[in-house]
Amino acid sequence: MKKSLGTLATLAALLVFSPAVAAAQTLYFNGAMNADWNQLANWWQDSGHTVQAVSLPGSADAVIVSAAVSSNAGPAPTVAMLALDGVDFVFGINATTTGGATFAGT
Repeated sequence: MKKSLGTLATLAALLVFSPAVAAAQTLYFNGAMNADWNQLANWWQDSGHTVQAVSLPGSADAVIVSAAVSSNAGPAPTVAMLALDGVDFVFGINATTTGGATFAGT
């Protein structure tokens, strides 16, 4: 019984002290505040731009951009997928994708 309690305590400690891993999500950039990638007010959790994002995109996230991105006040972003959903705007920052990119649906 002591061994079982020790194992259980070890597992509980690992769960409590293990770093959280962010789940992959799709985020939408619409330039609501400005054209800065690093401005949280430009990011949304839904395509209708009604649910504000709670974090900037990370390396596991898919990103859909539907407005000009001309500045980035933070480090160069890395995302899993980048889609530029429009033909008449500028994407003027350096970014890395690990899974690919699409441009205006192509």
